[in-house]
Amino acid sequence: MNIFNRRAVLATLIIIAFGIVVHFLTRSEKKPAELEEAVQRENAHIVEELSGEEWSEYRVDKSKLKAYEIEKKKFIRDVIIEKDPVCAGEDFKVEVIASNTEGADSELTYRIGRQFGNPVILRYARSGEKVIHIFVRNARENVDHRKITVRVIDCPDKSYVYLRARFSSERPDEADFEVAEMRGLSGKCSYRWDFGDGSTLVTKSGFATHNYGKRKQKQFSSTFIVTVTVIDEIAREAVGRASISFPNVHWMSSRMGHPIIPVIYNRFPEQKGGIYEVDVTIKNIYDEDIQLKDAQAEFRPCDSTVAPEFGIYSAKAFISKTFLPANDIVNDRLTFSEKMLPPSTCNVIIKLSGELLDGRTVTGSLYLTLPMTAEEALETKRGKVVTDKELIRKIRKARAILGKEVITPAEIRRLEREGKL
Repeated sequence: MNIFNRRAVLATLIIIAFGIVVHFLTRSEKKPAELEEAVQRENAHIVEELSGEEWSEYRVDKSKLKAYEIEKKKFIRDVIIEKDPVCAGEDFKVEVIASNTEGADSELTYRIGRQFGNPVILRYARSGEKVIHIFVRNARENVDHRKITVRVIDCPDKSYVYLRARFSSERPDEADFEVAEMRGLSGKCSYRWDFGDGSTLVTKSGFATHNYGKRKQKQFSSTFIVTVTVIDEIAREAVGRASISFPNVHWMSSRMGHPIIPVIYNRFPEQKGGIYEVDVTIKNIYDEDIQLKDAQAEFRPCDSTVAPEFGIYSAKAFISKTFLPANDIVNDRLTFSEKMLPPSTCNVIIKLSGELLDGRTVTGSLYLTLPMTAEEALETKRGKVVTDKELIRKIRKARAILGKEVITPAEIRRLEREGKL
């Protein structure tokens, strides 16, 4: 892209996406014409501030940018900066104290610098005075903006750890954390992790994965501060932090009239004697009990040109624990027989459903990929023969570590980062 700066484009897509989500959460039926007209108005200055770029340098015609009309409100009461000045490379926390003057505080969304969430961890690699733009938005297309500055200074003798946080490509509620850079430490190190939700871990490598599927979902998003303490071979320590913010899709689905419950599972079930099994963790994020009653199964063939088949069952045909206490977590094992499967089935989607007290249907879904033999994988062209000796070694070792036959490329990459292969 030779016109748009990539960061400006990313900021544009993010603000528009969030605008669309918030609009659908609270839209009124009498405003579509007004909204369509507002989309054409010049509100690109907000996106420009989000991106931190001078758009004129890239010859961007702001009049052609589509954005919702946003009214300025006073949501921000205070901004707390953990430290000022801060050393180059050192992380610091920024927290916004805000209240929604037109609704519940749970509807507020936050953008601090280039990160979504509140509070967030920021860091700057170079010294100088840095300007941080803060945006707080509610569900009625209103926004508050504040600009703060922080002074970054050079500290050549300061030890630090740069911790990078990324969303997992495997599961929507997982995140990958990696120590991307260290200064002031040497030799073999150990890593103590605090994932910000009460969970901890000790590793021998600077990489960890954590699932936040059990989090409480009482607001638009949930932000976690992750801390890693790195200890080198002569017992010197340095701490790195990062923030990760998950949109609470299940909370949003309830607001839109289609309640969904989170289900944590491995998408590759095990097969034992004609029975497929997979451990599941179901989180009831609502303030009332749920009784799961029904289940719909969609059987997708390996040949994508063939239409899937469907079956209707009782929820007990798949799980034994169908009662979900309010705000509680239920661990169970989902099972089904291969006799259920039509010929040449590769994927099974199971949707469990029950009712809330107000009569609304609540659902939880699993998307499963069935394990197959080498012959089946080659026949359906979903696999290929591995001839690389090093990759074969890694696959065999990964099978031993994970205790299963089916190993994904993502699992190979994760074990490599963890130093286990």
